[in-house]
Amino acid sequence: MPMLGTSGAIGPFVERIERMTDEIAEHPQAAIIAEPAHWIAEENPQGLVEAVVRFET
Repeated sequence: MPMLGTSGAIGPFVERIERMTDEIAEHPQAAIIAEPAHWIAEENPQGLVEAVVRFET
């Protein structure tokens, strides 16, 4: 199943998002969304939409 992991650029998982997604998927993708810390959809909705649109399945 395709997987996209996201993290806000100043969030607690930015340094670990790729390792975390590698643990549960064979070929995951990770996206770091500029500016937000935790509430990505509320803090940078456009950045989240762009990451989802770029997501290759």
